[in-house]
Amino acid sequence: MKSHLLPSSASEGGIYGLVGCDIPYSLSPVIFRRVFEDLGWPAVYGLFDLDAPQLTRFLRAAGDCGIRGFNVTQPYKVRIMPLLDGVDQIAESVGAVNTVVREGRRWIGHNTDVHGIQSVLSPYARVLAGSHAVIIGTGGAARAVAYALATRLRASQVTFAVRSAGKGHALVKKFAALRGQRCSWSSCPLTHVALSEYLSDAGLLVNATPVGGHGFVGRSPLPHGVAIPRSAIVFDLVYRPAQTRLLRDASAAGCKRLFGGWGMLVAQAEESFCLWTGKRFPGNVHKVLLAMENIR
Repeated sequence: MKSHLLPSSASEGGIYGLVGCDIPYSLSPVIFRRVFEDLGWPAVYGLFDLDAPQLTRFLRAAGDCGIRGFNVTQPYKVRIMPLLDGVDQIAESVGAVNTVVREGRRWIGHNTDVHGIQSVLSPYARVLAGSHAVIIGTGGAARAVAYALATRLRASQVTFAVRSAGKGHALVKKFAALRGQRCSWSSCPLTHVALSEYLSDAGLLVNATPVGGHGFVGRSPLPHGVAIPRSAIVFDLVYRPAQTRLLRDASAAGCKRLFGGWGMLVAQAEESFCLWTGKRFPGNVHKVLLAMENIR
């Protein structure tokens, strides 16, 4: 296990962190360092870079090590769920966890990605209501996007663009059974022909894969030559680099409403912080963090 803790001493402030695999690129420590410094807390936020067999051992040891909560990223947002002592209703419905809270001796999972997605897209709620959204991906982030669109932003149709037909069918079945939503669900293969058809009437295109970010910089999640409707909102959950290949291509196609993943990252981080501490980010920290979008 590779642990990269911020240079601060942990005491009553507690220890927090991010659990994932191959995550040295993460800027989550930058966010929480800024918050802890503003508060004057002697808290630390670490990167817990784990192989799959280490995940269970980490959970067993984390509480005794003084860890009070942690975030979860790829590839463990779904895998960690059966290892926890419980999950809240939203995380259960999404089928993914990105925030874990220590409650007594229990680890409880939550999903703050839904809040982060909604915070970015809510200014366009009227546009998205009744619209068709295409989500590229099947992982935890894609599931959070689908849940937010169906239950909070009232999209009328959601399509998962997938490499695995089996995973696509499973997600369609899962979300079609979700209570309190009136959305139609479908999946399509991640091919030029299929995406050209499904994107033709899409009001929203979301990249919920790592393609375009760490390890895939300069690449697009779309097959070469697929046209993006100029009227579509394009939301790339990748936050580093700020301008991904997908966003550049969408801009060249004439799309005006383009969003990278930084705003979502900050919003979900604040929601995680609230779950851990009962507090929101202090003062103007949220605005300061949003202004750091182009950090390298």
